[in-house]
Amino acid sequence: MIKKIIILFLIVLLIALSLLLFKKDDKYKLPRQYKIEIQKVIDEQTLEVKNMSDESLKEANNLFDKFQNDSHAKLYKDKYLDKMEYYKNVIRNSDFIIYNDMIKITEKYANLNLNVPSTDDSYTLENILEKYLKANDINTDKLIDLAKYNSKSVKKIDNYYEIIRKYGESNNY
Repeated sequence: MIKKIIILFLIVLLIALSLLLFKKDDKYKLPRQYKIEIQKVIDEQTLEVKNMSDESLKEANNLFDKFQNDSHAKLYKDKYLDKMEYYKNVIRNSDFIIYNDMIKITEKYANLNLNVPSTDDSYTLENILEKYLKANDINTDKLIDLAKYNSKSVKKIDNYYEIIRKYGESNNY
């Protein structure tokens, strides 16, 4: 009977020790306050960034209207193209602000420097943050929706860009 109790005790002890030793060490899990701050940044800044993108699209629309009514459009085609490229870049990189703020918060709570490369590409920042966002159950639906929204705006400006670029190759645009 004592042997059975000792064996049972050893089995329980081994199971407990194995759970401790093989416990998944989730180094990306951060305090609850991290999730609160990150979610606040996403919720508050997404609308601001969307409005900034809308403003750039509005300016691109106005520029395209001006192009269509410009009797000297062919002479200034390169200026129109440069401006359209500018508006595309503003929209394409508008969510960079959100990701940059999220990087700062993550560095604060993780007590480390994430060694962010010099970039203006928010996708690079998103990849750096991905492990932290998943481990802390951060809802990124608004960021995904913003990316889709911005993509549609960029496509519209791309269409304008192509029409302007091809102007003069044929009589109509």
